[in-house]
Amino acid sequence: MKIKLVIHYDGTRFMGWQRQPGKLTIQGKIEDALYKLYHRNLKIYGASRTDAGVHAKGQVAHFIAPITGAPPKNLAHKINPYLPSDIRIRSAEKVADDFHARESARSKRYEYVILNHPHEISTSLHLWWVTHPLDIVPMNEACQYLLGSHDFSSFQSSGSHSPTPIREIFEAFWKREKDHVIFTIRGSGFLKFMVRNLVGTLTLVGQKKITPLDFKAILEKKNRSDAGATAPACGLTLIEICYA
Repeated sequence: MKIKLVIHYDGTRFMGWQRQPGKLTIQGKIEDALYKLYHRNLKIYGASRTDAGVHAKGQVAHFIAPITGAPPKNLAHKINPYLPSDIRIRSAEKVADDFHARESARSKRYEYVILNHPHEISTSLHLWWVTHPLDIVPMNEACQYLLGSHDFSSFQSSGSHSPTPIREIFEAFWKREKDHVIFTIRGSGFLKFMVRNLVGTLTLVGQKKITPLDFKAILEKKNRSDAGATAPACGLTLIEICYA
């Protein structure tokens, strides 16, 4: 029986989603919890391999449960006691045999949060503190160049194993909520560090160090060295995986 999990986690102390020998990971902790529940080794398959320090409110994963029929009642509540407090299963349900957490996904939505104030002290591990004023008007103008299908090599970090740098972006925009500036982006998928590299470059637009047209040119050059620095992982959260 195939089970779909929706997972919420604070990625601060983890080395990312994917299980790695000798390292603390989200996948590793959930697989350890499933072993305690089912008394056998079970592998889970995640929709997105979030990086070290990145958070999630709607990560999705699936696994094959060694039982038939209906899943146990309140399965999420049965798993959670075996997990650390910074990982929680939000829901667990039986799905069709052809469902795959990653391959069935139609789009993924991320948010990046910046505290934009020169004097306010950041006390949150879920945002990036930027003291220089950010103008979101040119930042949103630059975001228009992201929409559609593009080669995002300029925003792909080294070490990526993706067979193609082409991704389709459905929406990308910034909004300001008092001292917080929030970036939302939804796409078919993302390259290694792609969202964080986009944020790092878009903040240059917001600081008037480059123009929206400069940003467009960086995208078209397909060269990582032309883009800005990688924004810290702490501000990034995977919000949801969409299957329709």
